[in-house]
Amino acid sequence: MCIQSRFSSLLLAVLIVLLAAPAAFAQANPAGQGQAEAQEAGDGRVQIPLEIYNQLVSASEHPTEAPAGYALGSAQLNVRVELLEGRASAEVRATLTIRLLEDRWNLVPILPLGTAVVSVQVDGKPVQLINTPGGLAWGVKELGSHSMTLVYRVDANTFQGGFVLTLPTPEAAATTLEAQLPGAGMEVAVIPAASVKTVASGNQTVVSATIPATRGIQLSWRVPALETYTLSRAFYTGELVGDAIRWKAELSLELNGKDAVTLELLPKHVTLSDIRVDGREAPILISGQNFATLVKGRGAHRLQMAFEVPVVRGSGPPRVTLMIPEIPVSRFELTLPGRKQITATPASDVNHVVGDTQTVATFHVPISRQLQLSWTEAIPEDTRTETRAHASLYHTVQADEGVLSVDAWVVFEVGRGELSTIELALPAGVQVNRIRSEGGGISDWRVTPGQDGEPQIVTVFLGHPLSGEMRFRIDYDRSLPRGDAPIPIPLVRVRQVHRQRGMLALLATSEVALTPMEESNLTQVGENQLPAFVRRSIDKTIAHTFKYTEATPTLVTTATVPERVRAKFDAEVDTLISLT
Repeated sequence: MCIQSRFSSLLLAVLIVLLAAPAAFAQANPAGQGQAEAQEAGDGRVQIPLEIYNQLVSASEHPTEAPAGYALGSAQLNVRVELLEGRASAEVRATLTIRLLEDRWNLVPILPLGTAVVSVQVDGKPVQLINTPGGLAWGVKELGSHSMTLVYRVDANTFQGGFVLTLPTPEAAATTLEAQLPGAGMEVAVIPAASVKTVASGNQTVVSATIPATRGIQLSWRVPALETYTLSRAFYTGELVGDAIRWKAELSLELNGKDAVTLELLPKHVTLSDIRVDGREAPILISGQNFATLVKGRGAHRLQMAFEVPVVRGSGPPRVTLMIPEIPVSRFELTLPGRKQITATPASDVNHVVGDTQTVATFHVPISRQLQLSWTEAIPEDTRTETRAHASLYHTVQADEGVLSVDAWVVFEVGRGELSTIELALPAGVQVNRIRSEGGGISDWRVTPGQDGEPQIVTVFLGHPLSGEMRFRIDYDRSLPRGDAPIPIPLVRVRQVHRQRGMLALLATSEVALTPMEESNLTQVGENQLPAFVRRSIDKTIAHTFKYTEATPTLVTTATVPERVRAKFDAEVDTLISLT
């Protein structure tokens, strides 16, 4: 908390004590008892004992910090839907109470990105929202409560004679929804919501509901069905068993007549194990490309299904695809072993409950015939395969003024398993300047110094697990020794690989050349054996080229002045002789 705020708090506390001190001390010390009492001077000043003043100062020096920078109170959401040429569009007016708890800049998240905002006002004055990776936010610094009013528009999607409206909302503690829908007597569903009420008002349907803390609401409505049955809600629970997801589904069904109705449920390619109606086994039929069953009797029925869907692996993360009946309210609960992150398509807000041994995900999906679920899956420790990788390294070395510069290309290939980090070893005293990859994939890197002259370790963090080939470049240098002292060449080594080999090219400039003095585990070869991507990056003269395999190579050089090449040229002399 800033000094100004602390001083204001101290001043307020002192004023309160000063106002209350005479009465308090008069009551505690009747008839002049005690010497440490508050006294009122003739000029209107009030004096308090030094001990009380010190207590007030001590309390103000340790203020209690706020638990958060801001708090979102209740919100009121008024939705007015207009129907024009068969298309529904909604204008949303949201009123939100925001309380700032700390006297500093805060970014208060308001709406997700992509929301068509018409206007934003705070305390009756227009403001601007800020685009952040997490959505549209309001930047504010003033302490206290503020009232925000938002106006934005959302278009609805059509579905079988009805509409589905996905409303982005501020994530307030509680939201009161009131929506005016065109048409009287509509069937309405609000997710998530409690105390949903619908009232016919003229040629409109007015919906009111209480919404929990959420960033999105699904509002769907349609004309009351004239069909023989209505499927309104479905609840699916699934768990991973081997290479398949075992599902149990419960559907709420309402029959409008007494005759038997054929219900198409699931496609034939799923593994169906049971269908029950009101707890009893029901007949299973084939209707076109789907499984179907018969239901008879007017009123509400409970339909249960058990089936399995295979998990698709190999290309991307594990996933399953479900073909499900189109039902206004569909809730899913999926249990997977370990720590998982589940993604649903069409996009839904997935709530994860992660335990020690399993992850339970719950979510609702919009009305859709197809649902795809995928997750990031960690390989269990007892079935993890040994990672095998090998590397090829290519160095170009040149001496500049007082500095030995090295560019090294690392071609890293994972033949089995996956890796999220790559570790490199460099001699002590080397300064790493940059690590980069033309194709991306590197999120960060760190250098860990070695102990007692041991090599330093460079850890390269990858943006995603690597299961194939990757190429990146590391630039580093070290100071040159003084005089004619030998110059050892620092080479990169890759740790924890089964095989590595490489090449080394010594470059010469017009001023300095590196001449080999001592070498081991190196074979001199022609410069044409360097890969094309290395040759394209060289703009100096290649003086020496070496190749090495598994054994650790060493090379000691000395700096020399390159010999001046005598210029050669062709001349043509024309002689004219004149006789007079």
